[in-house]
Amino acid sequence: MDIDKYKLVLFDIDGTILENKYFYNFIKHFLKKKRIPVGRILDFSTKRYDVRAIPTSIESPLFRLFAYCLKGTPVEEVESFVSSTANRYLVDGVEVLEQIKRRGVKIGFISENIQFTSQYLAKKFDADVVCSNEVEVKNNIITGKIKKFSPGKKEMINAIASDLSLDLEEILYVGNEKRVSGFVDYVLLNPRRRDLRKLDSRCMLINNFRDLSSILYSS
Repeated sequence: MDIDKYKLVLFDIDGTILENKYFYNFIKHFLKKKRIPVGRILDFSTKRYDVRAIPTSIESPLFRLFAYCLKGTPVEEVESFVSSTANRYLVDGVEVLEQIKRRGVKIGFISENIQFTSQYLAKKFDADVVCSNEVEVKNNIITGKIKKFSPGKKEMINAIASDLSLDLEEILYVGNEKRVSGFVDYVLLNPRRRDLRKLDSRCMLINNFRDLSSILYSS
């Protein structure tokens, strides 16, 4: 795989740049302050997420419920939690992001989670683009409503390609689920997962993020 054929590499966040348990701990931290009946459902779902991806059928409602659970929380409190904890869950091998940028290739983050973690990582790694779902904020307080919502990664990638005037062939996606199958070239982590058995010719499998550097610069 030749990295120089691409103009943009998009990275998923949960389970790719950050260990899956980061999202679980994020939710648990803020649920402790709320007495909301859906908390037990969220707890069950995110415990499953700690070991595998959330099924598509519940992923969107889960994020909507989490946004509601954050209702009334100051933005500074969420940003403080992210900045003080996210670095602990960075996967090994993230230095490849710097290597890619040095080659003149843009990098970006794409996430169906809400905006705070993706914005923090975009600033930390000097990303060229970031796309995520967003909760509404008024007077620096989270309202609990979804401001921006995308039904999936393909729609996000399409929007980014349009904004940057890129062809889909010029974009590489790196993540841990195959919902972009047949859409763009992509690298998938953790090929032992059951849902990754049927793959197309545009996919490269790696066991962990540390392997990414070696395949991007192989001839």
